[in-house]
Amino acid sequence: MASKVVSAEDMQSRLSRLSQVNFSEAAFLDSVLPEYQRKISNIIGAGVTEDPSMRPAITAVEGFNIGFIQAEKGKGASLHSHSTVEVFMPLKGRWEIFWGEEGEEVVELDTFDVISVPTGIMRGFRAASDGDNLMMAIVGGNDAGKVAWPQSLLDRARDAGWTFDEDGNIVEIGTGKTTRSVLAGRESGETAKSRPITREEVLSRVARFGELNFSEAAFIDAALPEYERKIFNIIGAGVTEDSSLKPAITAVEYFNLTLIKAAEGKGASLHSHSTVEVFMPLSGRWAIYWGEDGENEIELDPFDVISVPTGIMRGFRNISGGEQLLLAIIGGEDAGKVEWPDDVIERAENAGLSRDAEGNIVNAAP
Repeated sequence: MASKVVSAEDMQSRLSRLSQVNFSEAAFLDSVLPEYQRKISNIIGAGVTEDPSMRPAITAVEGFNIGFIQAEKGKGASLHSHSTVEVFMPLKGRWEIFWGEEGEEVVELDTFDVISVPTGIMRGFRAASDGDNLMMAIVGGNDAGKVAWPQSLLDRARDAGWTFDEDGNIVEIGTGKTTRSVLAGRESGETAKSRPITREEVLSRVARFGELNFSEAAFIDAALPEYERKIFNIIGAGVTEDSSLKPAITAVEYFNLTLIKAAEGKGASLHSHSTVEVFMPLSGRWAIYWGEDGENEIELDPFDVISVPTGIMRGFRNISGGEQLLLAIIGGEDAGKVEWPDDVIERAENAGLSRDAEGNIVNAAP
């Protein structure tokens, strides 16, 4: 099948290297208070960040925004709310997510656990372990909206010497000095309250890394030795072709989240689908390749991010020793189905696998 031409140079604009990202210590109003001091980096899009001087590493936003958060133990974000779903995944260390009118409900997440926080509830987070803590936040939508803060936070920020000017910028009281900024139209800040929600409902949107189910035949190319891998559906079914593989979190809002585990030298064949696909290694080193014959390639280290556009053939493989983990974020609530090269389909059928009319894997006819 034909693949849209995207040069290696063009793909660099859709690549974020963890070693090169910039972090802001003043991305949100609450960071004026000691317990909410943290560092924020915009990886894809501006998200809900309140510092317009921050520039995302990847500007192309296609269904979701991604940010990274660093914090010392006990520090994080105040209770807040916004109009889009927010997914958290600790990448290093343990983190606590709390919610409710007073933050009375808490769940602790270990590395690579996931929570999908629904709209309409106040939520916050804090690092719960010593050492190097890093968490990813994915916010749904191209326009992620703006943060709404509780009145108590706005009052404390003012008591600490910060207020809003007439343009909605945060200024130091008495000096007029602007060191942080929020978008215009927020002169007195926006306040938020939490809608009623049961703890059970929130916990149904938690996926524990150690409890995930996987399939070793989630795609037709897995019938071929070089493409053997395990697929874990964390949020939604993604583009999986194994209808028996159920996601850990069924509520799909804006994007699907899938985890891949593969041994050295193994991964996925060239393929295409109709939605954007973002890859981020969680461990090991991975090669992402693309083009009609896979002639282009970029190597990624842990927590590097690449956003692969629609219309191009792409694949991936683990290029480090042992089994390693790769995260895939696929845009859209209905991610569609995969298109494979004809030779992959033919080889898979010869190996005993085919697909039915709905695109799900079945045993090939004798």
